[in-house]
Amino acid sequence: MKNRKVSKLLGIGIIFYPLIFSWFTLRKGYSRKSRILSFGWSLLVVVLFAAIPYDNESPTLSTNIDKASKEIESAPQEVFKKSLADSKPAPKSPLANLGDCELSKLMLDETEPLISKAISLNKSSDYQKIAQWRVATFNSTIAEIENKYRLTPQEMTSSRRSLSSQVHNDFVIRSNLLVQAIYSKAKNGGDKSDIQKQWQIMKQVGDLYIKQCEQIKQPVKTAKIVPAKLPIKKSKSGICHSPGSSWYNRTKNYTTFQDIETCIDSGGRLPKK
Repeated sequence: MKNRKVSKLLGIGIIFYPLIFSWFTLRKGYSRKSRILSFGWSLLVVVLFAAIPYDNESPTLSTNIDKASKEIESAPQEVFKKSLADSKPAPKSPLANLGDCELSKLMLDETEPLISKAISLNKSSDYQKIAQWRVATFNSTIAEIENKYRLTPQEMTSSRRSLSSQVHNDFVIRSNLLVQAIYSKAKNGGDKSDIQKQWQIMKQVGDLYIKQCEQIKQPVKTAKIVPAKLPIKKSKSGICHSPGSSWYNRTKNYTTFQDIETCIDSGGRLPKK
């Protein structure tokens, strides 16, 4: 308030001082040159005063300084708050916990229906039908899959995501090129080379997934060692001796049989107990 009073008094003094001076100089007794200068000065002050806009609500110098100082004081706090917000780790995606094969399978499974539909449209020569499906279904769906499974730059170069990064680039994203090639062939006719080129790359990715993730390793079968079955001995006297018989190793001249029944059927008999 004190500063405002001082500034008002200073303004009044600046305005009225030249007017008073001019009033004295315009009186008789002063030279013509002095009167002309005094009149010109008075006119200049009046013009300048009329040209300055007066606004009761215009902020004073002290107000501006106070406002600026508050902004400067609050600025570091705002920057610090913002830096804290930026430094907060982003929420971890549930896909980050999946293995390379699991993530690759999800991408392949979600993209496969679109690829099947595109291949079925490859037989059609109606490019408007392909364009309609592409705009209505394919573009939005494939974009959603791309964004859903988009990998970070660190994951793209990580050995942990070597297969899934290849599936994302050469199967999911490349499906756009495949559909474009199918559309161009239907519209312009003839050339299938671009379709074959795109499909060959996508097929290689599918084969790589099968090789790394779905090929079941056959267990090595170890041959069980089965003890050799001792034959039945039939002596010259016609007695059939099994390996448990006390005469089994005593029999020198004998005929062998696989089992006791065969020995008996050949005319042999069991030893007396």
